[in-house]
Parts: sequence; C-alpha cells; structure tokens
Amino acid sequence: TVRPVVARELGAYVRAVAEHFLSGGVAAQISAIRQGFKDVLGPPSVEDANGPPLGPSARVLDPLSCFTPQGLRGALGYGPGREEDWTEEGILKHIKCGHGFTKSSRQVRDLAAVLAGLGPGGRRAFLAWATGAPRLPPGGLGAL
Repeated sequence: TVRPVVARELGAYVRAVAEHFLSGGVAAQISAIRQGFKDVLGPPSVEDANGPPLGPSARVLDPLSCFTPQGLRGALGYGPGREEDWTEEGILKHIKCGHGFTKSSRQVRDLAAVLAGLGPGGRRAFLAWATGAPRLPPGGLGAL
C-alpha cells in the first residue's frame, strides 16, 4: 500500500530506505556476486604473516581482495570505457546497415545524431529497449 510519509514517521522512513539500499535490499545480490567470484577464483585462503605454523596472526584472504573497487566495478560492467563510443562517429563505426541503407544515408546519420545526444538515462532506456540490457557490454558498442 502506498501512502504519504507524515512528519512523525520521517525518521523511520529514512532508516528503512537507508537499510534497503545499503544492506537489506541488495544483500542477496551482493552475496550472489561474491559467491560467483568465489566459484571462479576459489575459496578464501589463510595466510600467516609469521610463516607456519598458523597462529593468531593468521588472516583469511578473500579472493575479491585482488580487485580494486574500480576494477570490480569494471568487471561488473559499471566501469569507464563503455561510453567512449557513444558519439556520432563511434555509433556510425559500429552500426550495421541493410535494406538499402548505408552509413552515409541521411536516416542512419540522423539516428546516430539522436543517439549521441542522449543523456545517461536516455542511453539506458534505449539500450534496454534495443538489447534487453541497460548498459553496453564489455567491449562497448562493438560487442553488440
């Protein structure tokens, strides 16, 4: 049921929204991503800074620790480098024409101009409509 938030409930609302977005709402997805990486990279290993035998200084090394936050974002498809082709020239470079159209056809050039002019939300909406995914795959437009 949707209802307006009243002043006396504002604190509880803000806490619930923060909980949803910062942990509870995405916890299952984050857990699945971590498990997928562990399936590929192997289970955590144990390291002892003082050498064998393993003692109280032993620590568990998570396989995900080999990634920087930026590297992990890139591996998940959120990193930079996917937008560099989103120019008229980049779109025309990767577009495949048929049915009598060529890359120099006015309609194809107009399409490239419109697509290049889209903001981030428009790009996501177009990609979701055209491909079913809201982001470019690794490899950018050339990988579509």
